[in-house]
Amino acid sequence: MKQKSMIVWILLLGIVVLLLSTLVQAKELTEVYATDILKQIENGEDISLENVRIIGVFNLTKIELKTVPVARAEWEIKYADLEGELKIVERLKIERLKIVESEIAIINSIFEDDVDTSRIQFRKKVDFSATTFLGESDFKGADFRGNADFGYADFSGDAYFQYVDFRGVTSFLSADFRGNADFWYANFSGDADFIGADFSGDAYFTDADFTGYATFDSTELNKVSFTGATFTSVSLDESEFNQMRVEWSALKDALSADGLTYLRLIKNFRGIEQFEDADAAYYQYRRLSQANKKWSFSKLGDVFIWVTCGYGVKPHYTIGLALVLILLFALIYWRGGGIMRLKEGDDSRVSFWDAFYFSVVTFTTVGYGDWYPVKWCRTVVMVEGLFGWLTLALFLVTLANVMIRP
Repeated sequence: MKQKSMIVWILLLGIVVLLLSTLVQAKELTEVYATDILKQIENGEDISLENVRIIGVFNLTKIELKTVPVARAEWEIKYADLEGELKIVERLKIERLKIVESEIAIINSIFEDDVDTSRIQFRKKVDFSATTFLGESDFKGADFRGNADFGYADFSGDAYFQYVDFRGVTSFLSADFRGNADFWYANFSGDADFIGADFSGDAYFTDADFTGYATFDSTELNKVSFTGATFTSVSLDESEFNQMRVEWSALKDALSADGLTYLRLIKNFRGIEQFEDADAAYYQYRRLSQANKKWSFSKLGDVFIWVTCGYGVKPHYTIGLALVLILLFALIYWRGGGIMRLKEGDDSRVSFWDAFYFSVVTFTTVGYGDWYPVKWCRTVVMVEGLFGWLTLALFLVTLANVMIRP
């Protein structure tokens, strides 16, 4: 009984400690009205707040600020053709952005309502690290001239970053996107850090431009679209994703990923029926894996599979191998004089084209009988015929792997 009473008292004590820590943390968050912060920004004052709870809608578009014209590309649907397909046309649009000269740092705080900083040009650094956005976050068309820090931020509602220009270093380190995250046509001129970010909703990076180094290591992605996105260098080590829409051509020369991520990416391509992308990703994965091996029988085997069939995804490699073998044996027959015509009285001279013809019918095991091997070339003919059978079998297997999909 004493033991049970002791356990109960320990549990009660633990609950009291948790409640007290929660109350203390709640008291630490000082309430600040959004209108007061907006007034300071309107006056050009720097903002430095930490552990505050911001009451009211934080809307920078409603205050009086200088503006600057910015030319931006936009894509619009112009018309539908006779087959019903939509035509998308690019055009330039002049927008006027409001200029914020203040350096803004709102750290480890909470925005109780919506945040609207759309079409704002931030001339200095912006820091919203470890801040929670309980409402909708609208940054559409914003221009971050300095660094932008959203590390450890929590976006409870949808977050909109369409057409945003991130000109400095951008950090969404371990950020939590509980709603949808929209980065359509966003431009990341500097490095973009999404390490450890969690996208619970859908994420859209459609037509985004990553000029700097983009890092998505250990990122949790539910459904993400990188359709039309461009990368200079991107890392996906240990990232998790349920469905990723992306063209392999965008990743091919920019991707840095571990083996497990490559395999996930290949499986993803197959799942969304981008089979050619899956084959290309698999081929690059095998080439990188081969390059990292030390010379051994395993590496020699990899090299053989690469040269003969492109790891089972390039049938034209096998066709090339067949042509090389046919030419090689043709040279042997031609220079060695090891074949003769079947009919007597025919010209006994053997031209290269005669030797090439004999090599083709031998390799394909057709054997018309108008030429026959003599002396040591009988053994060579047997070897070529064996190579022909093996190469044909390899070609059929590789072709079936590419043409017949699960």
